[in-house]
Amino acid sequence: MSESSILANNHKISVALTTYNGQDYIKEQLYSIINQSLSPYEIIICDDNSTDETLTIVETIAKSHTQIKIYPNKANLGINLNFQKAISLCTGDYIALSDQDDIWRPAKLMTQLASLLVFKDNNDKGLLSLHDLSTISSTGDLQLQSIYKNRTKSIQPRSTLLFANNYWGCTMMFNNALKNIILPFPKEIHAHDHWIALNAYCCGQIITIEEPLIQYRRHDKNISPLDFRPQPSLLIRIAQYFNGIFKKDYYQSEINQLNALNDRHKNKVNPNRRKNIQSVINLINKINFLRKIQFTILYRLNK
Repeated sequence: MSESSILANNHKISVALTTYNGQDYIKEQLYSIINQSLSPYEIIICDDNSTDETLTIVETIAKSHTQIKIYPNKANLGINLNFQKAISLCTGDYIALSDQDDIWRPAKLMTQLASLLVFKDNNDKGLLSLHDLSTISSTGDLQLQSIYKNRTKSIQPRSTLLFANNYWGCTMMFNNALKNIILPFPKEIHAHDHWIALNAYCCGQIITIEEPLIQYRRHDKNISPLDFRPQPSLLIRIAQYFNGIFKKDYYQSEINQLNALNDRHKNKVNPNRRKNIQSVINLINKINFLRKIQFTILYRLNK
């Protein structure tokens, strides 16, 4: 029996894939998941009331692949709640998130599972595996070989995670322990992948794989931005940050999200993170102007 067969039998992987009007790319993406070197136990597809041919395409493919399970929404839930639904329906030991328009490299699931199995306590501790990405155009032409290598040196994802999400949901695989920590999503979150990463960072463990394991397609319908313009000078950055602090409710959503995490998991939070989380939450007691200035100085310029 091959290594992949042994792993597939002993560690069931669910793929949570959400779709919405994705007819242009869903077939290529779905087959890249089906043809993984480590076959997924199930592929949960939650369609968010698509009005194009997306459902017809996935239903046709599902006739030949019984691991595909389709759950159409009668009304549009939006990306956060649709991912919550897909994750909640997964029954595997590990869950990998998928967008509808990328292309997975054949060893993605195998590589991520191996990164999680390094931890002997992976059934009790919330574990999140992340990886690098290549980017491709709408026609499949390579744009960037590595997103991680094209980040500016000032972007340190974990140190800035309390107020900025520098990870992509489509690179995430996590265990059931983390699933139980993140669900249900609180109403305060503004991005499902930021919420998942925050919980892993504060209550579990993040594992980062430096290898690009998917081709991340960039086109005019992408929800998430991707901008790698050259880093401006320090003076320009200071001007930009202080210009931003006069915006209404600056960092309010980030404070609300951390407050929700703290309320739910205060006793589970890593002691090394607890002080930093509380310092952000405490800013809500400042008057608006002082909160903005203090947050900007402490968390945006101190990278």
